[in-house]
Amino acid sequence: MTTDSPLFNSAHAALIFAFHYSGQQSPRSPMTQLLGGHGIGSGKGLHGLDGAAQAGLILAEFDRLSEQQRHVLLIRFGDVRHSCPCCGQMAPSEEWMEALDAVSWSMGLEGYPRKIRHGMIEKAVCRRKWDAKQISDEHGISERTLRHQIRDIKTRIAKIESQALNDLYSRFSESGICG
Repeated sequence: MTTDSPLFNSAHAALIFAFHYSGQQSPRSPMTQLLGGHGIGSGKGLHGLDGAAQAGLILAEFDRLSEQQRHVLLIRFGDVRHSCPCCGQMAPSEEWMEALDAVSWSMGLEGYPRKIRHGMIEKAVCRRKWDAKQISDEHGISERTLRHQIRDIKTRIAKIESQALNDLYSRFSESGICG
């Protein structure tokens, strides 16, 4: 496939593709071609081995970021649920959970229980619903303090994420992935 235009409009779109790329996508089989089925992908030829290769190139650039930047971007874009090998329930990957834990520690939340630390980060990064009133009542923490902490975390993470996306965008622009 020759590319006259970039594959993605932004580093954001490239990361979403790479993290959500499913290895189950495959090129068109002879039977699919006969039946007139279409290949699975983004409409730019990114299915099967082409998609896997492109996702690999994107993730290779992602791996060149600082550890904190990788963790923040992984939490933002890598929140893909997979079937747990133990119980079969849908759950985040272990890598995603490790990134969530690392970011929760790096944001100065040492004094909070793990559930609250993780909840704050998920609220700040993933925009998950989180009942600060209920959490404050359960754990005896001021609701105002929790809301203030989340606002502070959002600001700090936004700076890290912005720098990481800018770095990736410049790298992706050089290689023709983004335009």
